[in-house]
Formats: sequence, structure tokens, C-alpha cells
Amino acid sequence: MSIEHLGPGVTVFAAASSREAEVRARNATRKLPPLPRLRFPGAERLVTKLIKGMVVNPAAHTSEREAHAYELADGSYDQEKAEELAALFAAHTTWQCPTLIRVHTQQFGDAPEHTGDPRRR
Repeated sequence: MSIEHLGPGVTVFAAASSREAEVRARNATRKLPPLPRLRFPGAERLVTKLIKGMVVNPAAHTSEREAHAYELADGSYDQEKAEELAALFAAHTTWQCPTLIRVHTQQFGDAPEHTGDPRRR
């Protein structure tokens, strides 16, 4: 199993927090917008565009409540809990893909260092 980009929401961050229960309680569950049930010409393109916007930049849809949960998790980071979590991942052969540039690009996607990067496709 693998967790991409530290998973959805603050779940992994909460597990490495000395205030885990509080972080989890503050974390708002992100819900997808209702998808149209009617079929009409162009519906598939519309739904694809909506989903792509959420997938490409999930930070654009972070609620104030979820942002506070991230802040709390960050401010209460616990090295020992993080090591316990890492051991749990290893015991279950769970990989975490550390695509850390993702955090910067979702916050500053229009920055020249990203838009002008020759590796950008």
C-alpha cells in the first residue's frame, strides 16, 4: 500500500501530533460537491473539469476549519509519535511517497519557478 502526498486531509499529520485527538476533532471532512444526475450534452466534460480542479490543487478547497487543524498539527508535532507512525508503516509495508514539492506548487502554482520550469509538461 502507498499513501501519496501524505494522504487526504490532516490524517497523517494528526498521527504525529501530541494533540492528535484535538487535531482529528478539528479536521473537517472534505466532501465532494454533488454531481449532476441528469445526462446532457457536455456533462462529462463539465464533471471532469470540476474534479480536475479539486485534484490539481486541493489547497484551493481547504476550509478555515481544516487550515486550523493543520496549524494545530504542525504546532504540536511529536518526534516520538512520528517514529511510532513510521514503525507502523514499516510493519505494514506501507510506503509514503514524499512528493514535498507538491505543497509549494499547490500554494504557489502560478509562481515563475513553476510556470517557467522547462521540465513542466
